[in-house]
Amino acid sequence: MKSGPTYVDQAQRRMILTGVADRLGRPSVGIVIEASIFDVCADLAIEFDEDEHTRRLHAGADRLDDFDTLMFLMGLPHHEPVPITTLSAEEQEILSRAPRGSVEIRGDFVIRRACSPTRSVLALVYDEDWLRGLRSASVFAPVATRMLILPAMPSDAGMLLAEAANYGIGVGTPSETGVSIQLEPEVWRQRYFTPGGWLFREQVFELTASPGVTAPG
Repeated sequence: MKSGPTYVDQAQRRMILTGVADRLGRPSVGIVIEASIFDVCADLAIEFDEDEHTRRLHAGADRLDDFDTLMFLMGLPHHEPVPITTLSAEEQEILSRAPRGSVEIRGDFVIRRACSPTRSVLALVYDEDWLRGLRSASVFAPVATRMLILPAMPSDAGMLLAEAANYGIGVGTPSETGVSIQLEPEVWRQRYFTPGGWLFREQVFELTASPGVTAPG
């Protein structure tokens, strides 16, 4: 994984990240600087689902970080009882080890309580090489709004902006006030819900529990 950029320090990166989040109308977020995810170093602004966040705190919920468990949970309607006898043997085995707080057992019924703990993610990638930076930012395409932050606009800026626009990736450069946005990012919209997408949102949610991370509220 590529190390962090040399043309901005962590304080500047935090200012740039919060500035972009504000511009996109998402000021109440958790901030993670230098997250390592998908083998890419990125700064993340994470918008929480406050109801789910509160529910998990009150329930003392355990981590949800198993793909098979998330796939099983996706097959259960949210907050609606399902007869356990209708589950396959494999599903009942997964249910037996479901993390605390993810489901509720009432007699012969199971009720899914867990849902995604985050609503949206903004991912900022830094690179001095714009083509390499676009490739790094592209890995977040299914799950996040993406921006590439360059030290300065290159001589072939027209080609860069055309390529970035094609991928929906925003482009910016550091400025005295935070960030100068050269191309607005395409805002991520959830078009479908997958276990992989849910797992990503669980992973970034867990990152916000790390020391030194700025959380909302």
